[in-house]
Amino acid sequence: MKNGDSLWSIAQQFLGDGSRYPEIKSYNGISSDLIRVGQVLKIPTESTDFKVGDSVRITAKRYTTGELIPDWVKNKIHKISEFGDGKVLLGYPDGISSWVAIDGIEQA
Repeated sequence: MKNGDSLWSIAQQFLGDGSRYPEIKSYNGISSDLIRVGQVLKIPTESTDFKVGDSVRITAKRYTTGELIPDWVKNKIHKISEFGDGKVLLGYPDGISSWVAIDGIEQA
């Protein structure tokens, strides 16, 4: 980071939308909106087609834990809650959430 950078400006530059800054926070595991000069942030480039709140279906066979994903879970529509390193946290209406590889989801 350089002097004058903000999470908003970084999201605008790299994700094309400043309001997507929470994805950068989540992807980097930071809770504050403050960043410092010299700080290195990872940008969720593989998630540029998705954003927090999007409705998706699971196409993956397994969760990131390695457990098989049951068909009844695959048949539900899930919402993206946050991004991790190459994965997304999906929540669905009953409040249960699970991590799935980013390449294991599709738009609902």
